[in-house]
Amino acid sequence: MKAFEKLEKYFGQKPKTHLTMGVEMECYLWDCFEQRLLNKEEVINKVLDELPQVITRDYYTYQLEIRTTPHNTVEELMKEFKRNMELSEKVCQKYDLRIIPLSWMGGNEMFNGMHFHFRNGSKNNFEQTMFNIYPFILALTDVFKFSPFTQNVLSRRFQSSPHFSLPNMYEMVKSCRFSDVCMNMNKENNRHRLKSVNTIEIRTFDLPFNLKHMNNLAGLLFNIMAFIKTHEKITGHDTLSKLTEQLSSTRTSIKNNPVGYNHLFRLYNVEIYRWLCDNFNQEVLPLPFDLTHTIDLSYYVNSVTSRTFLEGGEE
Repeated sequence: MKAFEKLEKYFGQKPKTHLTMGVEMECYLWDCFEQRLLNKEEVINKVLDELPQVITRDYYTYQLEIRTTPHNTVEELMKEFKRNMELSEKVCQKYDLRIIPLSWMGGNEMFNGMHFHFRNGSKNNFEQTMFNIYPFILALTDVFKFSPFTQNVLSRRFQSSPHFSLPNMYEMVKSCRFSDVCMNMNKENNRHRLKSVNTIEIRTFDLPFNLKHMNNLAGLLFNIMAFIKTHEKITGHDTLSKLTEQLSSTRTSIKNNPVGYNHLFRLYNVEIYRWLCDNFNQEVLPLPFDLTHTIDLSYYVNSVTSRTFLEGGEE
Protein backbone atom coordinates (compact mmCIF):
# COMPACT_ATOMS: atom_id res chain seq x y z
CA MET A 1 0.00 0.00 0.00
CA LYS A 2 1.32 3.43 -0.91
CA ALA A 3 2.14 5.67 2.06
CA PHE A 4 -0.55 8.30 1.53
CA GLU A 5 -3.18 5.65 0.86
CA LYS A 6 -2.45 4.30 4.33
CA LEU A 7 -3.27 7.74 5.77
CA GLU A 8 -6.58 7.86 3.92
CA LYS A 9 -7.86 4.60 5.40
CA TYR A 10 -7.95 6.21 8.86
CA PHE A 11 -10.62 8.77 7.92
CA GLY A 12 -14.27 8.63 6.98
CA GLN A 13 -16.36 10.99 4.85
CA LYS A 14 -18.95 12.01 7.44
CA PRO A 15 -17.86 14.20 10.38
CA LYS A 16 -19.04 13.65 13.95
CA THR A 17 -21.87 16.03 14.76
CA HIS A 18 -21.50 16.51 18.54
CA LEU A 19 -17.76 17.01 18.82
CA THR A 20 -16.52 19.61 21.28
CA MET A 21 -13.00 20.83 22.02
CA GLY A 22 -11.51 22.79 24.88
CA VAL A 23 -7.93 23.93 25.43
CA GLU A 24 -5.59 24.60 28.34
CA MET A 25 -2.30 26.48 27.99
CA GLU A 26 0.12 26.80 30.89
CA CYS A 27 2.29 29.93 30.94
CA TYR A 28 5.03 31.28 33.15
CA LEU A 29 4.44 34.39 35.27
CA TRP A 30 7.51 36.61 35.52
CA ASP A 31 7.81 39.04 38.41
CA CYS A 32 9.27 42.16 36.75
CA PHE A 33 10.09 43.82 40.09
CA GLU A 34 11.93 40.82 41.56
CA GLN A 35 13.30 39.75 38.15
CA ARG A 36 12.38 36.13 38.74
CA LEU A 37 9.50 33.74 38.28
CA LEU A 38 6.61 34.68 40.54
CA ASN A 39 7.01 33.30 44.05
CA LYS A 40 4.32 35.20 45.94
CA GLU A 41 1.17 33.30 46.84
CA GLU A 42 -0.70 36.47 47.74
CA VAL A 43 -0.03 37.98 44.29
CA ILE A 44 -1.28 35.02 42.25
CA ASN A 45 -4.39 34.93 44.43
CA LYS A 46 -5.08 38.59 43.71
CA VAL A 47 -4.63 37.97 39.99
CA LEU A 48 -7.06 35.04 40.03
CA ASP A 49 -9.62 37.08 41.97
CA GLU A 50 -9.82 39.44 38.98
CA LEU A 51 -10.03 36.72 36.33
CA PRO A 52 -12.95 34.48 35.32
CA GLN A 53 -13.16 31.01 36.88
CA VAL A 54 -12.09 29.35 33.62
CA ILE A 55 -8.56 30.78 34.11
CA THR A 56 -6.68 28.98 36.87
CA ARG A 57 -3.26 28.48 38.41
CA ASP A 58 -1.27 25.28 38.41
CA TYR A 59 0.53 23.83 41.42
CA TYR A 60 3.28 26.45 41.27
CA THR A 61 2.70 30.15 41.85
CA TYR A 62 4.54 31.00 38.62
CA GLN A 63 2.19 28.97 36.38
CA LEU A 64 -1.00 30.49 35.01
CA GLU A 65 -3.31 28.16 33.09
CA ILE A 66 -5.34 29.93 30.41
CA ARG A 67 -8.31 27.72 29.53
CA THR A 68 -11.46 27.77 27.47
CA THR A 69 -14.87 26.23 27.87
CA PRO A 70 -15.84 23.49 25.35
CA HIS A 71 -16.71 24.62 21.82
CA ASN A 72 -18.01 22.87 18.72
CA THR A 73 -16.07 25.12 16.32
CA VAL A 74 -12.43 26.13 16.21
CA GLU A 75 -13.40 29.74 15.48
CA GLU A 76 -15.33 30.11 18.75
CA LEU A 77 -12.64 28.33 20.73
CA MET A 78 -9.92 30.65 19.40
CA LYS A 79 -12.04 33.73 20.09
CA GLU A 80 -12.43 32.74 23.72
CA PHE A 81 -8.78 31.80 24.09
CA LYS A 82 -7.59 35.12 22.67
CA ARG A 83 -10.03 37.00 24.86
CA ASN A 84 -8.87 35.13 27.97
CA MET A 85 -5.20 35.69 27.18
CA GLU A 86 -5.72 39.41 26.58
CA LEU A 87 -7.66 39.69 29.84
CA SER A 88 -4.96 37.79 31.70
CA GLU A 89 -2.32 40.10 30.27
CA LYS A 90 -4.27 43.19 31.34
CA VAL A 91 -4.68 41.95 34.92
CA CYS A 92 -1.08 40.75 35.22
CA GLN A 93 0.27 44.12 34.13
CA LYS A 94 -1.44 45.70 37.16
CA TYR A 95 0.77 43.56 39.40
CA ASP A 96 3.96 44.10 37.41
CA LEU A 97 3.84 40.58 36.00
CA ARG A 98 4.65 39.37 32.51
CA ILE A 99 3.12 36.29 30.90
CA ILE A 100 5.69 34.10 29.13
CA PRO A 101 4.00 31.46 26.91
CA LEU A 102 6.89 29.02 26.54
CA SER A 103 7.14 25.34 27.41
CA TRP A 104 10.56 25.64 29.10
CA MET A 105 12.89 28.52 29.94
CA GLY A 106 16.15 26.71 30.49
CA GLY A 107 16.13 26.50 34.29
CA ASN A 108 14.86 24.01 36.88
CA GLU A 109 11.25 25.17 36.86
CA MET A 110 8.29 22.95 35.99
CA PHE A 111 7.47 22.57 32.30
CA ASN A 112 4.44 24.20 30.71
CA GLY A 113 2.17 22.49 28.23
CA MET A 114 -0.82 22.87 25.96
CA HIS A 115 -3.57 20.31 26.35
CA PHE A 116 -6.59 19.75 24.09
CA HIS A 117 -9.72 18.01 25.41
CA PHE A 118 -12.27 16.34 23.13
CA ARG A 119 -15.67 14.75 23.60
CA ASN A 120 -18.20 13.51 21.08
CA GLY A 121 -21.51 13.53 22.95
CA SER A 122 -22.47 10.05 24.11
CA LYS A 123 -20.77 8.27 21.18
CA ASN A 124 -17.12 8.55 22.08
CA ASN A 125 -15.64 5.11 21.37
CA PHE A 126 -12.73 6.32 23.46
CA GLU A 127 -10.36 3.39 22.99
CA GLN A 128 -10.67 3.09 19.20
CA THR A 129 -10.49 6.86 18.81
CA MET A 130 -7.33 7.22 20.91
CA PHE A 131 -5.75 4.27 19.16
CA ASN A 132 -6.38 5.67 15.65
CA ILE A 133 -5.51 9.33 16.28
CA TYR A 134 -2.21 8.67 18.04
CA PRO A 135 0.05 8.36 14.94
CA PHE A 136 -1.27 11.72 13.72
CA ILE A 137 -0.83 13.30 17.15
CA LEU A 138 2.84 12.33 17.07
CA ALA A 139 3.23 13.90 13.63
CA LEU A 140 1.62 17.22 14.57
CA THR A 141 3.25 17.66 17.95
CA ASP A 142 6.56 16.96 16.24
CA VAL A 143 6.32 19.69 13.61
CA PHE A 144 4.95 22.16 16.18
CA LYS A 145 7.96 21.77 18.53
CA PHE A 146 9.15 25.10 19.93
CA SER A 147 11.27 25.27 23.06
CA PRO A 148 14.85 25.83 24.20
CA PHE A 149 16.92 22.72 23.77
CA THR A 150 20.32 21.34 24.59
CA GLN A 151 22.72 19.42 22.40
CA ASN A 152 21.00 16.42 20.79
CA VAL A 153 17.68 17.28 22.44
CA LEU A 154 15.27 19.32 20.34
CA SER A 155 12.56 19.57 22.98
CA ARG A 156 13.52 19.47 26.64
CA ARG A 157 9.85 19.25 27.59
CA PHE A 158 9.39 16.16 25.43
CA GLN A 159 12.48 14.59 26.98
CA SER A 160 11.96 15.51 30.62
CA SER A 161 8.34 16.29 31.45
CA PRO A 162 6.49 13.56 33.40
CA HIS A 163 3.45 14.26 31.21
CA PHE A 164 4.98 12.49 28.23
CA SER A 165 5.24 8.76 27.71
CA LEU A 166 4.24 6.22 25.11
CA PRO A 167 0.65 5.15 25.92
CA ASN A 168 -0.07 1.54 26.72
CA MET A 169 -1.31 0.42 23.32
CA TYR A 170 -2.75 -2.78 24.77
CA GLU A 171 -5.10 -0.95 27.15
CA MET A 172 -5.37 2.53 25.68
CA VAL A 173 -8.18 3.81 27.89
CA LYS A 174 -6.52 2.49 31.05
CA SER A 175 -3.11 3.81 30.07
CA CYS A 176 -0.83 5.82 32.33
CA ARG A 177 -2.20 9.25 33.30
CA PHE A 178 1.02 10.81 32.07
CA SER A 179 1.14 10.13 28.34
CA ASP A 180 0.93 11.90 24.98
CA VAL A 181 -2.75 11.02 24.60
CA CYS A 182 -4.89 9.75 27.45
CA MET A 183 -8.28 9.65 29.11
CA ASN A 184 -9.06 12.48 31.49
CA MET A 185 -11.51 11.05 34.00
CA ASN A 186 -11.68 13.90 36.53
CA LYS A 187 -15.18 14.53 37.82
CA GLU A 188 -14.54 17.62 39.92
CA ASN A 189 -15.81 20.93 38.63
CA ASN A 190 -14.01 23.71 40.45
CA ARG A 191 -11.22 26.17 39.83
CA HIS A 192 -8.56 23.50 39.47
CA ARG A 193 -10.49 20.76 37.64
CA LEU A 194 -12.72 22.15 34.93
CA LYS A 195 -13.65 18.81 33.35
CA SER A 196 -16.93 17.33 34.61
CA VAL A 197 -17.12 14.58 31.96
CA ASN A 198 -14.62 12.10 30.56
CA THR A 199 -12.55 13.53 27.73
CA ILE A 200 -9.75 12.45 25.44
CA GLU A 201 -6.76 14.62 26.30
CA ILE A 202 -4.01 15.36 23.78
CA ARG A 203 -0.77 16.73 25.23
CA THR A 204 1.41 18.51 22.68
CA PHE A 205 5.16 18.43 23.27
CA ASP A 206 5.55 22.21 23.35
CA LEU A 207 3.47 25.38 23.21
CA PRO A 208 2.85 26.67 19.66
CA PHE A 209 5.04 29.49 18.38
CA ASN A 210 2.22 32.03 18.23
CA LEU A 211 -1.56 32.39 17.89
CA LYS A 212 -1.51 31.66 14.15
CA HIS A 213 0.31 28.39 14.75
CA MET A 214 -2.08 27.53 17.58
CA ASN A 215 -5.07 28.15 15.31
CA ASN A 216 -3.50 25.94 12.63
CA LEU A 217 -2.84 23.14 15.13
CA ALA A 218 -6.30 23.39 16.70
CA GLY A 219 -7.97 23.25 13.28
CA LEU A 220 -6.08 20.12 12.29
CA LEU A 221 -6.73 18.37 15.61
CA PHE A 222 -10.44 19.18 15.45
CA ASN A 223 -10.72 17.79 11.92
CA ILE A 224 -8.75 14.67 12.82
CA MET A 225 -11.11 14.01 15.71
CA ALA A 226 -14.17 14.82 13.56
CA PHE A 227 -13.32 12.45 10.71
CA ILE A 228 -11.25 9.68 12.33
CA LYS A 229 -12.83 6.23 12.04
CA THR A 230 -13.83 4.83 15.42
CA HIS A 231 -15.60 1.53 14.79
CA GLU A 232 -12.30 -0.40 14.82
CA LYS A 233 -8.64 -0.09 15.72
CA ILE A 234 -6.77 0.46 12.47
CA THR A 235 -3.37 -1.22 12.47
CA GLY A 236 -2.96 -2.45 8.91
CA HIS A 237 -1.15 -5.78 8.77
CA ASP A 238 1.11 -5.09 11.74
CA THR A 239 0.83 -6.88 15.06
CA LEU A 240 0.20 -4.80 18.18
CA SER A 241 3.76 -5.37 19.37
CA LYS A 242 5.07 -4.25 15.98
CA LEU A 243 2.83 -1.16 16.10
CA THR A 244 4.17 -0.25 19.54
CA GLU A 245 7.72 -0.67 18.24
CA GLN A 246 6.99 1.61 15.26
CA LEU A 247 5.45 4.30 17.45
CA SER A 248 8.29 4.09 19.97
CA SER A 249 10.83 4.47 17.15
CA THR A 250 8.88 7.49 15.90
CA ARG A 251 9.07 9.13 19.33
CA THR A 252 12.83 8.53 19.44
CA SER A 253 13.22 10.09 16.00
CA ILE A 254 11.21 13.12 17.10
CA LYS A 255 13.51 13.69 20.07
CA ASN A 256 16.66 13.69 17.97
CA ASN A 257 15.73 15.41 14.70
CA PRO A 258 14.30 18.82 13.73
CA VAL A 259 11.42 16.90 12.13
CA GLY A 260 11.25 13.20 12.82
CA TYR A 261 10.46 10.15 10.72
CA ASN A 262 7.12 8.38 11.22
CA HIS A 263 7.92 4.67 11.14
CA LEU A 264 4.26 3.62 11.04
CA PHE A 265 3.46 5.53 7.84
CA ARG A 266 7.00 5.51 6.44
CA LEU A 267 6.84 9.24 5.90
CA TYR A 268 8.46 12.21 7.56
CA ASN A 269 6.10 13.95 9.97
CA VAL A 270 6.30 17.14 7.91
CA GLU A 271 4.87 15.17 4.96
CA ILE A 272 1.99 13.97 7.13
CA TYR A 273 1.40 17.56 8.29
CA ARG A 274 1.18 18.81 4.71
CA TRP A 275 -1.14 15.95 3.76
CA LEU A 276 -3.45 16.77 6.67
CA CYS A 277 -3.50 20.46 5.70
CA ASP A 278 -4.41 19.55 2.13
CA ASN A 279 -7.02 17.01 3.21
CA PHE A 280 -8.74 19.39 5.63
CA ASN A 281 -8.28 22.64 3.68
CA GLN A 282 -5.90 24.18 6.21
CA GLU A 283 -3.09 26.62 5.46
CA VAL A 284 0.33 24.98 5.16
CA LEU A 285 2.72 26.99 7.33
CA PRO A 286 6.48 27.04 6.61
CA LEU A 287 8.26 24.11 8.20
CA PRO A 288 10.12 23.22 10.22
CA PHE A 289 8.89 25.83 12.66
CA ASP A 290 11.47 28.00 14.38
CA LEU A 291 13.31 26.38 17.25
CA THR A 292 14.97 28.60 19.82
CA HIS A 293 18.76 28.17 19.86
CA THR A 294 19.65 29.85 23.12
CA ILE A 295 19.23 29.16 26.83
CA ASP A 296 19.80 32.79 27.80
CA LEU A 297 17.03 33.52 30.32
CA SER A 298 16.90 37.24 29.55
CA TYR A 299 16.14 36.43 25.92
CA TYR A 300 12.90 34.67 26.83
CA VAL A 301 11.86 37.21 29.42
CA ASN A 302 12.11 40.04 26.89
CA SER A 303 11.14 38.32 23.64
CA VAL A 304 8.47 35.71 24.40
CA THR A 305 5.42 37.41 25.88
CA SER A 306 1.64 37.14 25.62
CA ARG A 307 1.71 40.14 23.29
CA THR A 308 4.26 38.62 20.91
CA PHE A 309 2.27 35.36 21.02
CA LEU A 310 -0.93 37.15 20.02
CA GLU A 311 0.73 39.32 17.38
CA GLY A 312 2.85 36.77 15.57
CA GLY A 313 5.99 35.56 17.30
CA GLU A 314 9.20 36.77 18.88
CA GLU A 315 10.22 40.42 19.02
